[in-house]
Amino acid sequence: MRIELPNFDEVGVGFEPIQPGRYSATVTSADVRATKDGSGKLIVWELTILGPTENGRRLWLNTALKKEALWNLKGFLSACGAKFDEGGFNTEDVIGLKVDINVEQEEYPPDSNVLRNRIVPPYYPCSLV
Repeated sequence: MRIELPNFDEVGVGFEPIQPGRYSATVTSADVRATKDGSGKLIVWELTILGPTENGRRLWLNTALKKEALWNLKGFLSACGAKFDEGGFNTEDVIGLKVDINVEQEEYPPDSNVLRNRIVPPYYPCSLV
């Protein structure tokens, strides 16, 4: 079967990374996974940007569940306004909450001239009403 395609000269080779800055976003999913080396777990959060630009673009944030990295999770949950205590929290309760995030660009793999986005702390309560 022949598939008709547009002029490939007009088609990009990927997506453009989001410009560095502060964005409001909503938490759209949370997935608990094993770390690459299998020594622990992490939560992969999917966030969808609400503004001020890049509306609808998605980014992902990994928060490790190792004791020495829980400061990052606590900061994220606090900025989202999520309820948690020393006993834990439910990821389902975080879905739909809003937060302001800092987005940076990094070259990955190093020396590849390929840019990707990453979310970096600190996180802030959402500035959009």
